[in-house]
Amino acid sequence: MNKEDARSEIKRRLSILNQSEKEKETKILFSRAIEYFGEYNSIASYASLSDEFPTEEFNKLLIEKGTEVFLPKVNLSIKQLDFFSIDSSTEYKKNSLGINEPKFTKAKKASFEAILIPMIGFSESYKRLGRGGGFYDRYAKKLNERIIKIGIAYKYQKIKFDDQEFDMKFDQIIMSD
Repeated sequence: MNKEDARSEIKRRLSILNQSEKEKETKILFSRAIEYFGEYNSIASYASLSDEFPTEEFNKLLIEKGTEVFLPKVNLSIKQLDFFSIDSSTEYKKNSLGINEPKFTKAKKASFEAILIPMIGFSESYKRLGRGGGFYDRYAKKLNERIIKIGIAYKYQKIKFDDQEFDMKFDQIIMSD
């Protein structure tokens, strides 16, 4: 299946998903993610869109637990992500893609042990199906190989698609049953 068809299929699956089932799966994923990320002192995360695992409360809880959390800002002109440290007082604004980004950024260079990467779907071999911009694929290529690339996914996001050599591969995916 090509990537566009795979994205459409996942959107179809999401549209027919029972809301109470999704809420139940989200609670399971949240619990698993907090347990998994509890061992890290610093992580890069993201500000979720409506069709992704909701990260707002997740990021807040990590900060409360003393984990240093970084969120990306998108630089559309050079198609690049830059990560910035956030805390409980960080203010956000939506960028042109509809993604919340830190409004004010701290000059501190991003340094983290693991990165939580958003996805539309993933393959059996943990290849990531993104939105098609390639931002995370390019960013992941520059990462130190010791930085763990992690996804959080609902069971309906697993799908067969025609992956490509440049598609990023997750090291770990936290899934619902």
